[in-house]
Amino acid sequence: EDLLWRNEISNVDCAGTDGYSILAPRAGSDGFSTLTPPIPIDQRSGKLWAYARSMQKKGFFLDSSGYSTAFRINRKHQEDDIASTFDEFLEQCNNREGVPEELGCSTNLGCVDFYPKMSGKKNVCDYLIRKFIKTCSNGEDESITLKSHAYCLCDDDNDVEMALACRTAYLPSVTSESMRRLASESKNVIVTETEERKESLATEAALEMILNDIFKSNSI
Repeated sequence: EDLLWRNEISNVDCAGTDGYSILAPRAGSDGFSTLTPPIPIDQRSGKLWAYARSMQKKGFFLDSSGYSTAFRINRKHQEDDIASTFDEFLEQCNNREGVPEELGCSTNLGCVDFYPKMSGKKNVCDYLIRKFIKTCSNGEDESITLKSHAYCLCDDDNDVEMALACRTAYLPSVTSESMRRLASESKNVIVTETEERKESLATEAALEMILNDIFKSNSI
């Protein structure tokens, strides 16, 4: 685990530390190690969980099982009155209406994920490139960015921000019309799936394209 990342995201202005309680081993009464029961959302500190409580008060059912620094709102888990207007809720989230400045959110397949704004796929990729590549270059090399050095494989709506931030994004499969439209509008988003080449073969094709581009550009 990257403890620097954990320390940053555990700040009370982000997700706090209480979500990590589900991962903390403790000695059970029988002498065997077990996991600490999760702290209920209504007792967790941090901006993320304060917002979670506000959504619960509005009647939303939240999924936080297995999440330490995020929670999900799934259309399928909502009561009929909320499920019937869920498309409006998705649009509000896409426009960040009512979402606190400290938090990020992404939508995908009828779900909305909320997390500290330092997180999310694009930000995690940016953190990793700074941590590994820039560290290896003995200092901050401003020429090394996601756009210049990063490739990604993706397929979902919540991958869009990451895909557009990278040098090239490859789609071994397309799971939504919005992703197909993204590929048609951007020359740096490439679909590798064909009628003859699907699943693992499409993934292998994407990896081959990445290696070929690296060898041609000699940029990494």
